[in-house]
Amino acid sequence: MVDLRRPDYDRPRMLRHVDLALPLLTVMVALIGVVMVYSATRGPATEIRPAETFHLVRQARLVGLGVLAMVAAGWFGHRRLHRFVPLVYLGMLGLFGAVLLVGTEVKGARAWLQFGGIQFQPSEFGKVVLILALAAWLARGDEPSAPRVVVAVLLAAAPVGLIILQPDLGTVLVYGAIAAGMALVAGVKGRHLFILGLLLMTGLVGVLQSDVLEEYQVRRLLVFVDDEPDTRASYNLEQAQVAIGNGGLTGRGLFQGTQNNSALVPEQQTDFIFTVVAEETGFVGGAVLLGLVGLLLFR
Repeated sequence: MVDLRRPDYDRPRMLRHVDLALPLLTVMVALIGVVMVYSATRGPATEIRPAETFHLVRQARLVGLGVLAMVAAGWFGHRRLHRFVPLVYLGMLGLFGAVLLVGTEVKGARAWLQFGGIQFQPSEFGKVVLILALAAWLARGDEPSAPRVVVAVLLAAAPVGLIILQPDLGTVLVYGAIAAGMALVAGVKGRHLFILGLLLMTGLVGVLQSDVLEEYQVRRLLVFVDDEPDTRASYNLEQAQVAIGNGGLTGRGLFQGTQNNSALVPEQQTDFIFTVVAEETGFVGGAVLLGLVGLLLFR
């Protein structure tokens, strides 16, 4: 069995230290995503219309840009990239500040910037920047000390605070998961992780008790722990559960999901894309996708 994580000196210089499983798994998951985004946005008609391919083309372009960025980062090298991390991090904070001042509001959150006909969400790019910033800081030395952990918390708290002001609770939770994952990988001590967990819970309760979030955002979060949920707040969750249940073991077939084709799951091409996977490919397809993601994280 070949260990793809070891340097292979028969390869070109740029590929010698590349774990080939990483780009392979990444491309596989990305291609599955492209197909599922198309399935979620195509319409029930058999005729393919330009409006129905908009999200497909957009997702395919983003995957292409991601592949180019991956190749460029591999060529550039992490040591040279390390020098630019502070500048990129400050640029990210600048974009987040610009969003609050001149950003476009979509569905209650001022999280987008508009340049001509191009609209993008800086917090999506900020996820990569946060990973780079935390990696650059936590990689100094063997085991992160308490002062370094405190600085890492501040590095994560700055963008999170700006995102809360948008407000975009979903992205805040993703940033929290990124920070927690980076802390685990960096080998942060257990007692420090416990303290970080307490701080995270305290901050979450504080945000929920404040007036920063809209009422509907708080209801959507509480619906996961409320025995008698608000029907309006729980609609997405209930429809997602129905879609996943419809898939059964092997699914209803690609492009054949009833919940999907009836557009009963809101935002199924974004936050609820897994419902499309589960309904059309079933438990087997969902397990395969989660397995690929798990392998990607393991590598």
